[in-house]
Amino acid sequence: MHKNESIDELELEIITALQISPRISWTALGRILNVDSSTLSRRWARLKEEKLAWTSCDYLSELTDDFQTSFVAFVELVCVPGERALVIEELVLKPNILGVQCTTGRRDLTVTLRARSLQDLDDYVQEEIAVVPGIVSTTVHVASQLHRDGGSWRLPLLNAGQVADLQDQRPGIEVSAQPSPYHLALIEALQEDFRTPIATLRDRVDGSLATVSRGVDMLLRAPWVSWRVDFAYLDAGWSCSAVIWMSLEKDRLEEVAHVLTSFPQVRMCASVSGENNLMATLRLRNLQELDEVEARLAALKPAVHLRDRWVVAKIPKLQGHILDHAGRHVSYVPIR
Repeated sequence: MHKNESIDELELEIITALQISPRISWTALGRILNVDSSTLSRRWARLKEEKLAWTSCDYLSELTDDFQTSFVAFVELVCVPGERALVIEELVLKPNILGVQCTTGRRDLTVTLRARSLQDLDDYVQEEIAVVPGIVSTTVHVASQLHRDGGSWRLPLLNAGQVADLQDQRPGIEVSAQPSPYHLALIEALQEDFRTPIATLRDRVDGSLATVSRGVDMLLRAPWVSWRVDFAYLDAGWSCSAVIWMSLEKDRLEEVAHVLTSFPQVRMCASVSGENNLMATLRLRNLQELDEVEARLAALKPAVHLRDRWVVAKIPKLQGHILDHAGRHVSYVPIR
């Protein structure tokens, strides 16, 4: 690791602040963090320039609203020995594939896939994934409920007062229950960089500066929008990720999911189809943390035991963003 490519604590505080208040001005953030605004702006510019941090904006209706308009699945892939890299090269360019992980165990890769219907999802797996040269087999797990999405994961670096001040930055505007086509267009325009200036957004969507500004204010308050900041975790002191699977009685899913989402390592948690019906992804500073999570689940009454656990060695794609071998940003594939 090169010293100038590492992420320090101030930069992690900036990342955490933007996770809470995505479009806060550097002046306002400077008052909250007690840091000069020009320093904050310069540090964020460095993170982006050196591909150490990047942002995403996405529509969350598929798992959080009653008006379900799309479906998410986690697909295990077994590859021909020696051909995994070629498979990855093709999969990361597909816009319906949100993420690609290199995992241990019986599978070689896991992909996160989104489709408009269960039928489209099934067709996509068979016609766009299974036919990729080098893939031997697929196993599909359809998500039925999202207990935490990756965009809501927070680093515990700010105190309660700072978090409250950041939350107060959100505009006081009435939020509609469902997004309009205009809101969806704004989300699409913000997918690659959620701090895109209003004037630039106006060039991408119809409307005056005031209309665009009001639309963005609505998105900042809407529960159906995910604002997330991701970073090159290897450059910030984390060593790997993991995926854990559990098999629970239906009446315990919410309880155990609530416990899991209180763990600082858990980035995403979802109920899924199949015998193993609850899964979570974790970010770990070391593999011992995985043992600690397992021990805490086993201490519940009644105990929860893991049915499977995978270590994630590399993440070639995350929420539409293609990453390099070290987990730094390379490019973005617009999500469909």
